[in-house]
Amino acid sequence: MLSRRTLALALPLILLLMLPLTGCKPKTPVNSRTRTVVEPRRKELPALDLRREPEVRILLSQGVSAVELRSSRGFVMLTKDGRELARYGTGRRYHFFQGQSRPGLLEVYSERQRGGRRSRALLKRVPFRGSVYLQPARGGTLTVNGRSYRGRIKLDRVGAHFNCLNLLPLELYLRGVVPHEIGHLKGNGYEALKAQAVAGRTYALQRLRDSRDKAWDMVDTVYDQVYRGAKDEWRWANKAIEATRGQVLWSGGEPAEVYYASTCGGATTDIHEVWNHGPVSHLSSVRDNDSRGRSWCRSSKYFRWTHTWSARDLGKILRAYLPAMAELPAGTRIGHLKDLRVTDLTPEGRAQLLEVITDRGRYRVKGDRIRSALKRDLKGNALRSTLFRLKVERDDRGRLVRVTAVGGGWGHGIGMCQVGAIARSKAGHSYDRILSVYYPGTRLKRLWH
Repeated sequence: MLSRRTLALALPLILLLMLPLTGCKPKTPVNSRTRTVVEPRRKELPALDLRREPEVRILLSQGVSAVELRSSRGFVMLTKDGRELARYGTGRRYHFFQGQSRPGLLEVYSERQRGGRRSRALLKRVPFRGSVYLQPARGGTLTVNGRSYRGRIKLDRVGAHFNCLNLLPLELYLRGVVPHEIGHLKGNGYEALKAQAVAGRTYALQRLRDSRDKAWDMVDTVYDQVYRGAKDEWRWANKAIEATRGQVLWSGGEPAEVYYASTCGGATTDIHEVWNHGPVSHLSSVRDNDSRGRSWCRSSKYFRWTHTWSARDLGKILRAYLPAMAELPAGTRIGHLKDLRVTDLTPEGRAQLLEVITDRGRYRVKGDRIRSALKRDLKGNALRSTLFRLKVERDDRGRLVRVTAVGGGWGHGIGMCQVGAIARSKAGHSYDRILSVYYPGTRLKRLWH
């Protein structure tokens, strides 16, 4: 096995040589279009009882004044203490509005379509001082703004708006996570589904522990785990969840801290190398190769990639995103781009420090924040990974013309490589073996049945 120093020296050269031949969560909130997450504090919850399956609270919408609801079997509206406010049936759309002039009231309208015409009628006004709960009939689901969910829906008032949350048992939550995080696998991909189920369950417990004084546990996007409710549930994923029911990764007398990403590019990384985080023994670098030295995630279309910016476009991107990622004062104008370079690498060859030179000064970005400073475009799509080298092109007068990132992998590179896990599963590796590779030193423990 190569030493870390040898790997650090060799991987950049290997990466650059291979590219012409071949060419895959601490979470950072983002702006309103991609969900600004501002978590109001609330009374602390009791400590988690790890002997039984917990309920999770998933934020679906924040700061809204209306939601549309449908039901497969009818539902009931309840107060926090379980008092019934109203019952509603199937076959109609229901709209829940918080009035702008009277935010202390929640108005419920029924919508019915006859022929080509829609009609809407006010059904009820209820006091809206804190929260109301919408509970489906046994075995039913609730469809919120076009997406179906198991469990209950909570409308939680915050001033003149409200948040919409899905409350459901953890094992049911995983049904809406596993196939969307690792794919709709079957057959020889089944062990990878089981590995993802355990990793997703462990991550959820970690967030439950950290969110006891907050109004929700997780959001439904990549800033936690992608969650799509009851829509597109996958029978093989459901089977994998049930086969591993209650199983989590355990370390140091508690559920382990876990993360995972799509494609490691050949080696995972130490958590403290890319995030502002202390070292974690089971979140350390793993050389992810088979017995013949081939990367397990080599089948990913993002195993190797290139991305090119014009100097003008990259300048716009950096002016938009660099100040926040470099933790500059609000309103800082960085000026016009003159040059940029990677000045430090991790032992695996990932960019650890990016220096940006403009006509106003020099700015530095560290670790995984580099991906969010070097967006692929102004739409906010981050660079796929920090495993890259920069190629800078200039004109005859020395002016910056074009910048190309030559790289590999997709994601932060910490913990399980999902494409690698799929390849290992297809090669006959069991889910516990897969997990032991990506989270060395952890063990499986079943907390509930």
